[in-house]
Amino acid sequence: EELPQFQLLKELFIHIFGIPNYHPKSKPFYDHVFNFSVADDRIWFRNYQINYKREDKDLQDIDLVEIGPRFTLNPIKIFE
Repeated sequence: EELPQFQLLKELFIHIFGIPNYHPKSKPFYDHVFNFSVADDRIWFRNYQINYKREDKDLQDIDLVEIGPRFTLNPIKIFE
């Protein structure tokens, strides 16, 4: 998040993958997580499913299982 090009890409991903509040087709629960991270000047994408170890859904008993797809983005140029 330190470089301006990554701040721009962060806002872009938020608008692409974000769900508006109170959207009629949004689910009232979370069952997966998208992870975007920056390493080696690349953007790494991972898709995880949230698995609860017990039925009470305590936040301490969560496992993340990578379900894919996963890919790496290599930004070349960002125009103003």
